[in-house]
Amino acid sequence: MFDALETELAPDDCRIAVPTSQLTVHCVRIIIQDRATPDPICDSLWAALIRRAQTERCPGEKNLIWIMLPRLRGIANRLYRTWQIDIQDIRSEVITAFIETGRHADPEQPSLGKRLWWSTYSLARQACWQATRDVVHEDVESLMIRRHGTSEPTFSSTPYEGTRDRAAVEGERLGALASRLGLRKVINDGHNSTEPRTAA
Repeated sequence: MFDALETELAPDDCRIAVPTSQLTVHCVRIIIQDRATPDPICDSLWAALIRRAQTERCPGEKNLIWIMLPRLRGIANRLYRTWQIDIQDIRSEVITAFIETGRHADPEQPSLGKRLWWSTYSLARQACWQATRDVVHEDVESLMIRRHGTSEPTFSSTPYEGTRDRAAVEGERLGALASRLGLRKVINDGHNSTEPRTAA
């Protein structure tokens, strides 16, 4: 999925306005991904990207995702090593979490890049936890039915209080977000591919 997004979201030569100049999106990505770049410079670039994404969702939001893709890959692989659930589901959750984070980020916050990473990781991790909890719940109910002919005692299917609020992305799941961003085919191809279910 991420490889497809890498190609699909690759920007043209549009420029991002920063305090002293304008940079191409490709240049911004190189600067941000370079670990030697000072934090204040990265924060200034992230702030410009967030402002644009919040005011011009297309192409601003697409550019934001594309620039963050290398780090989103890292988040997905890290979560996969911990949770061992379907890698494509994890990637979907990571992208959804990042979109949600970007829409509610404060461009004026310090250490903006680190906050974006941590918030995305935390939301996606909660989604992984919820997914495994749901599987356990279903397995317990199935076992009760096989042994006793009933699912009693039942366990609440109400989401855990700490589960992230999907209304924060206007009630949209990844499919709806993909449709609006023109990425439905990319997402579907990612889920329907024969790619082994291991972290890339």
